Amino acid sequence: MLRDAQILWAVRSLGAAGDVDAAYGLLIALSDASEGIVTPYDPRVKLLGAQNRQGVTCFLDSTLFSMFSRLDSFEAMLYNSFDDVSRNKLGFILRLWVNLLRAGKLITTDITKVMQDTLAECGWQEAAELHQQDASEAFSFITGKLDLPLMTLKMDIYHTGKEDTTDDHKFINERLLEVAIPPSPTGQRTEITLEECLEDYFNNRIEIRRYMERRSTMGSIRKSNTVHVETVELDGDSSPLTPLSPSPSYASPTRPINRLRTPSIIQERYIPPRSETGYSSLAMVDSKDSTARSRAGSVRKEVMMPAWQFFSLIRKFLHNQCGFN
Repeated sequence: MLRDAQILWAVRSLGAAGDVDAAYGLLIALSDASEGIVTPYDPRVKLLGAQNRQGVTCFLDSTLFSMFSRLDSFEAMLYNSFDDVSRNKLGFILRLWVNLLRAGKLITTDITKVMQDTLAECGWQEAAELHQQDASEAFSFITGKLDLPLMTLKMDIYHTGKEDTTDDHKFINERLLEVAIPPSPTGQRTEITLEECLEDYFNNRIEIRRYMERRSTMGSIRKSNTVHVETVELDGDSSPLTPLSPSPSYASPTRPINRLRTPSIIQERYIPPRSETGYSSLAMVDSKDSTARSRAGSVRKEVMMPAWQFFSLIRKFLHNQCGFN
């Protein structure tokens, strides 16, 4: 049942502006929202959207419009009930917002201010400020507070290295996919389809890191009387022969001396003992730094290799949780 204060607020609202019929329509939307009723989308109704409050609330207006204007995918969280007052109030304001939108009413800035204040009460203090915020942050905060079910994705990484079951095959839960717009190779394309963006996201080329065990130490090399020769890589316009490189007489006949080598995917990193604080655990090892090699720490080799990352949506989970088809 509506209170006198709510009736007075409806009459004085910016949407009604003293008009009794407009105030009555707002009260109907308030009554439905308080009873947990969400107006269904009607394609015959022209949607007017929301006014931009002082030019900074477009992040909130556009997010809610894209979620509720024509979709029912996010309505599940509007029916949830919570123990704390702030989240219940947020659900009520969202139902009111959706009911006004789908009824073809213009959502005025006074309602937007109530929405911002309610978001601040729920913990997002920046939402109440008259500053532009991030739309993805608004989506993540609202869906997180109202317990929107997570999407379960299976992630598989394929590469030519040693397989790690824990890292290469696992399930992840997301509410929002940060899908980027792929760049145009020529820079002359006028449009990029959503299908291309999703394909670029779900079939992504990445670089992975795998560690190699060090099979020999400097001590073992000295014991075997093996000559240790260190080389340095040079720029293309420099001579490949330096005092640090082997003489030409020892070069392999099948490999030209002046052949340029590509950067190696194998890198050495110095791992200090736990009691040592002077070195980073991922500090690069200089081939000429004998001090770092003589310390009590170990040197670990890591391999960087290209890989392909694939995602697949677990539809059964979504069907059970949200009723999605």
